[in-house]
Amino acid sequence: MNQEEMKHWKEEIQSLSKAYEKLAGELGPDLMHTRPHPDQWSFSEILAHLIVINESYYPTFKALQNGTYKSPFLSKLSFMVRFMGKEILKSVQPQTKKKIKTFPIWEPIHLEETPDILNRFLKHQEELTQEFEACITLFPQNPVLYSPASKMIFYHLSTAFEIILSHEKRHLLQAQRLLEQFQQYVKA
Repeated sequence: MNQEEMKHWKEEIQSLSKAYEKLAGELGPDLMHTRPHPDQWSFSEILAHLIVINESYYPTFKALQNGTYKSPFLSKLSFMVRFMGKEILKSVQPQTKKKIKTFPIWEPIHLEETPDILNRFLKHQEELTQEFEACITLFPQNPVLYSPASKMIFYHLSTAFEIILSHEKRHLLQAQRLLEQFQQYVKA
């Protein structure tokens, strides 16, 4: 990875932050915590989920930086690493229509009830940028890491960054559909 890729990732995080902030403004404080349907997340639950999932990577990032991370045994099988990384990345793409049930460790867990969830999310996005930047020296090796959800899933560090950003984009579309649902209710 080079400085240009890092700049691209930082710009994506900033762009996503602005888009989520704009949506929050359009929803307003009343609708941010409202589920349009019992089996759909509210906007604040989406933000809480993103915080929880992204932060689940931080211990791995720290261990990689400290040199204490133990790579998966199967990381030596490069075709497996590439295959798993591609499959997970494909599953979180914004255009993927299939709904995916999240792992229990990534449930929003009551952060959504925090009145300042948007500010927490925006602060989190700044921290995510710092986490990415702290890993820059690791990219010549592009180490393999486990998914925080399962030791049976592993991929390269660069793929982890792409997964995180694609996942945020996927949920941004979900949040935009949420706004559209609310706007339809108002028109009806």
